[in-house]
Amino acid sequence: HPTVAYMKPVTHRVPL
Repeated sequence: HPTVAYMKPVTHRVPL
């Protein structure tokens, strides 16, 4: 989810 982009801008595709 793009919501985790704040934490992983490089991996905004994480299944979190």
